[in-house]
Amino acid sequence: KQHNHRAEVNLQRRAEPWAAVVSLVGGEYIKPAFDRAWRFLLQNHPHDTITGGGIDQMEKDSIFRFDQINIIADGLSRRALEAIQIQVDNSDLDVKDTAITVFNPCPFPRKAVISCLVDMPDKMGYDAFALQTPDGKTLRVQQQEKFPMGVLVRNLQDISVELRTQRVRCHVETEEIPAYGYSTYHVVRTPRFSFLPGTLAPETNVLENEYLRVAFNSNGTLDMTHKETGHTFTGLHYLEDSGEAGHSWIHQPPERDEIITSHGSPCQIALEESGPLFARMRVDYHMQIPVSVEDEPYVDFREGDITNTGRTKERREMVVTSWFTLRAGSKRLDVKTAFTNTCKHHRLRVVFPTRLDCDRTDAEIAYDVIGRDIHIKETSPYYGHPNPQYPMHRFVDMTDGKVGFAVVNNSGLREYEAMDKDDRPLAITLMRAFTYRNSPVFGRWETYPDMERAQCMGDFEWTYALYPHSSDWTNGVYCEAEDMNLPLEPAQVGPHEGTLPKAMSFLTLGGE
Repeated sequence: KQHNHRAEVNLQRRAEPWAAVVSLVGGEYIKPAFDRAWRFLLQNHPHDTITGGGIDQMEKDSIFRFDQINIIADGLSRRALEAIQIQVDNSDLDVKDTAITVFNPCPFPRKAVISCLVDMPDKMGYDAFALQTPDGKTLRVQQQEKFPMGVLVRNLQDISVELRTQRVRCHVETEEIPAYGYSTYHVVRTPRFSFLPGTLAPETNVLENEYLRVAFNSNGTLDMTHKETGHTFTGLHYLEDSGEAGHSWIHQPPERDEIITSHGSPCQIALEESGPLFARMRVDYHMQIPVSVEDEPYVDFREGDITNTGRTKERREMVVTSWFTLRAGSKRLDVKTAFTNTCKHHRLRVVFPTRLDCDRTDAEIAYDVIGRDIHIKETSPYYGHPNPQYPMHRFVDMTDGKVGFAVVNNSGLREYEAMDKDDRPLAITLMRAFTYRNSPVFGRWETYPDMERAQCMGDFEWTYALYPHSSDWTNGVYCEAEDMNLPLEPAQVGPHEGTLPKAMSFLTLGGE
């Protein structure tokens, strides 16, 4: 799911549109490379392939094809952006000057605090810099670190040479970048970096900007205040680990399940970076979870029978780390969660008690946003069965009509559950680890314990965002999903003549 999401975004939303733009300004649309990437993508989309419902070799082959798609798409995107950037007229710059082009791959204008690398070439008079618009307005820049770097340069004889630089990692507050277009900023020499007063971490274990205040509790959960409505969501973002006796198609808990949350587990909270444009908090959750189930469960899903099994008494520490990032001007809190899985037969979810008075979720699917009941009605095929998990694409949202809460993702998180409980928790599935099963003969499930990739062993990382808002999902949730999946892309360039202006929009779509 993660690989597929990245491949679809890279191919459909980055490589294809930018290459089409380049073909309009005299560049090349490299059709054979696109044909190869699309063939790889479609080869990964048969029913049991895209769902991971196959043997280990199928998964290995799929990931190989996804890797090829991303390599091709990244190359096509880079070539397209280079072809546009080289045609931007920067002839007003001195031969020793440099500029930053910021590309916007979304069809609506936007601005943001972007994190980027800026190179100051040696012996070019750079001690520090400021970024300015062509009309002389200075952007706010928060410097993070500076270190020596060698930048690879290839000339027309295909001989590699190195340009020595001082590389600066920084956060930049852009002006509004035109819809599906770009803006140019000049890297202007200064004797020192400007000091920016203020911080987005005004108190211990607190992140705050003009839209959100996020307070981190001692158990690793957070309380988030949405300043527009004055509403505070409490106890958000705890981890839940439960047993897994299901297979590729369905979650099935063991008969004697044990659900472990991060509420009672030790955690450490640390402020990793703080400034007026960008601040990041890290939370380490230390959980002790069962290493597996007591035996290999067998389930006949036609009859509903399951062997008498439960989670093992043997425990192993699972350390889950989440990084929470808040940027100036941002209406959402970005989260990255990572851990190394060494246990089997379990499901890991992140849970958000919304405490909203609602009986509906709205989730993006391939061509729509659809509503689903939280309380299962008698007319539903799920009536009388365990609360279902549902699919989503890039977001799921809950609202009471006045206040809403959305979880937006850009990492292939595809499953959620809105629990039918008083505090209306919204749970997002991070992973399910199980023994591979298949039904080669209808009604008879066979286990394949040697197919270990379904146990999801190893390193994992997900990115998602928490977006509180007024009204329902139509109030900004779609734009936040676009922004998170298609961030602004900065690239550095030297002086040259060109036929394109300093800023330009190639395509705009109207309507929210």
